[in-house]
Amino acid sequence: MYMIRKSNKISVAMCTFDGDGFVQEQLESIINQTRPPDEIVICDDHSSDGTVQIIRNILAKISISCMLIENERNLGVNKNFEKAIRYCTGNIIFTADQDDCWLEDKIEFVESQFNANAKTLLVFTDGHVVDENLKSLNSNLWDVFHFPFEKDVTGNMSLLELLLNRNVVTGATMAFRSELCELILPFGEGWFFDHWIAIIATIRGGVQALPEKAIKYRMHGKNVVGATKEAYLLRLKKYFSNYSKAFLSRKRNIYYEMLSQLVTRIESQKEFDTDSSIRALESIEDCYYFWARRSQIYHEAFFVSVINIFKDLLKGNYRRFYTGLRGAVRDLISVFLIQ
Repeated sequence: MYMIRKSNKISVAMCTFDGDGFVQEQLESIINQTRPPDEIVICDDHSSDGTVQIIRNILAKISISCMLIENERNLGVNKNFEKAIRYCTGNIIFTADQDDCWLEDKIEFVESQFNANAKTLLVFTDGHVVDENLKSLNSNLWDVFHFPFEKDVTGNMSLLELLLNRNVVTGATMAFRSELCELILPFGEGWFFDHWIAIIATIRGGVQALPEKAIKYRMHGKNVVGATKEAYLLRLKKYFSNYSKAFLSRKRNIYYEMLSQLVTRIESQKEFDTDSSIRALESIEDCYYFWARRSQIYHEAFFVSVINIFKDLLKGNYRRFYTGLRGAVRDLISVFLIQ
């Protein structure tokens, strides 16, 4: 039996776009929870198929407080989730994709974790990876994202450095307290919304990673962000097929600029004026300057670039903030080929 607190108001922020093949199954899995949500906010991003009508038909039959917002133009995933979250009035907010399927006790289980610890600001879980027919692909999200839960990365500082390296938190498994909204909104430009929320919550302190699998994460051709192991191979192939100074410099500059926004947000919020947040800022600034150096390796003399790469490798920065030795070797190869 999970710990339930009646005073909680649970909101679900769900975003849709041309999802008529899957949205009914997902929405019904949310409605039919053992602990139903108190509020469902759905932002449709100007769908051109039957998504909106399917949603209307379902909402007309239920007693849960619901809001369907139809965007007049396409906002994109991040802005659409930002809009949905702004309309939520609950003190605990779950984010939901249109094409997954929640296990029936997801809300009840996650809510109990918030009730058990008042300091918990954000919870995320593992999930089953399934095909478009919900058939198991014999994998789970944390394996696909290479999330080393068993190595005790759940401490805030360890999780922060992992998140600075890559995102391991998907919005499909995330829930957070509404007090985070004043810190996370608006989302930083260039960040995926779940990565941004997770990293801000980690800096603030109070993130719980739960190994229980609370959703079926559906893989199909229309996923915005797919959780396949093959995706890593495709990205690697794409990396080596785009050797140009302009392309690689732009790629590095984008992340450098993203980190700049993160530093600015932290420094502007008094809620981050704590010892743990100050230590977190130091790690972020280490990452920031690492990417600043990487953004310049194609604009400096060859030997200067090589020396800087080796310095960052020896200091452990490639391990902390990129892909370790593999990333350093790729940088050396790319500097050699371009220069």
